Amino acid sequence: MIKKIKGFTIVEMVIVISVMAVLGSITGVTYSKLVSKSKVHANEQELLAVVGLVDAAYMLDEEYEVGGTTTLFDDYATLSTELLEQIYAEHSDNEMPEGLNVEDGILTYSNRGLTVSYDLINRQFIDE
Repeated sequence: MIKKIKGFTIVEMVIVISVMAVLGSITGVTYSKLVSKSKVHANEQELLAVVGLVDAAYMLDEEYEVGGTTTLFDDYATLSTELLEQIYAEHSDNEMPEGLNVEDGILTYSNRGLTVSYDLINRQFIDE
């Protein structure tokens, strides 16, 4: 009597391993895209918090001491990093985040290896 050995052939094993490798690579690419999107979203949310603080300071129509001179914050285009630091010092319990800069009405925030920009005048994010 001949016994038949049960099991998988080498061809079946190669096919299964190939399918698993393809699925693994697709999953890896999808995961990296999701991580990148979440970093961008986190930076945008942090930048929007800064925009809220800047808007509140703008509405107060106060004068700020910057570089030895008194400056009235009445135009987003005149907002500088130094003035933003002063606004943070007077109106926020938190320190100004590192990587936050402003020039010509554009807020730029660099964190998590990504940079996000927001146009204060046109009220929109700028794609880079």
